[in-house]
Amino acid sequence: MSSSDVQFLGPVEPALDYLSIMHGGLGSTPAEMACAEKVKAPTLLAGGCTLGMVGTGLFGVYKLFKGKPATGVTAFVGAGVFYIIGAAFATAATKAFEACLAPAEQPKLPAAGP
Repeated sequence: MSSSDVQFLGPVEPALDYLSIMHGGLGSTPAEMACAEKVKAPTLLAGGCTLGMVGTGLFGVYKLFKGKPATGVTAFVGAGVFYIIGAAFATAATKAFEACLAPAEQPKLPAAGP
């Protein structure tokens, strides 16, 4: 994913890319599939945190409309915590995936002779 891509889903968008590679998405190589399998846990945790963030945020909206502002604001803070944790997992998965692919993509240089 390039830096110019628009991220609509926050930290879960890289997770969707890795999940599509894991399931043999278009153009995925065996090396990409092996690297995607290595980052499966943090990818799924990032997706879970995003789902938790959405649920907690909706709960906050519900409590605000029910007239309980303290509970609503606390839920929004919880949603923010879920976002931060999910973003950390997604960043870790992205760095691990790129580090896994980096040695395979570098061409081997001929040995320098004396």
